Amino acid sequence: MNYTIVELIQSMLAPGIMISACSLLLLGTNNKYSLVVSRIRMLD
Repeated sequence: MNYTIVELIQSMLAPGIMISACSLLLLGTNNKYSLVVSRIRMLD
């Protein structure tokens, strides 16, 4: 298995970038959800 330096760096960075992207997506979803919940609570 002959890896070049670029392939090695890409294979090391890809999981971190995917985890970061998924966490940002979940953070945005959680923010919208909490905004909706707080507005519903204000109605009561």
